[in-house]
Amino acid sequence: MHVWADLPDILCVHPLGGVLVGAPAIRASWDELFADPFRRNFVVELAASHHGAEFASRTVYESILIPASGQRFSPMLATNVYRLVDGGWRMVVHHASPAGEPLATLRGPGPATRH
Repeated sequence: MHVWADLPDILCVHPLGGVLVGAPAIRASWDELFADPFRRNFVVELAASHHGAEFASRTVYESILIPASGQRFSPMLATNVYRLVDGGWRMVVHHASPAGEPLATLRGPGPATRH
């Protein structure tokens, strides 16, 4: 939780999950995720990065591996949004979902239209 902003409206969406709002709900979800006694390795590769004066985002391609069993989960895309708060960058949004496109597709030319 050290990377998260201390704001009431922070939010988190785990793969195929609902929206969790606020530090207590987010902390409980991560506690549950890591309560499993098996160690997890996260393989993370940057897919996209955006940076502004007050907000920044990183979209990463991540794979989770449980070394004890050799189990590897389907790849996910996670987007983390950071806000400049009190002179430091803190996460305000984490959203992860199954990766629907190959990583190479994400690195292609950007869209012709900006929204």
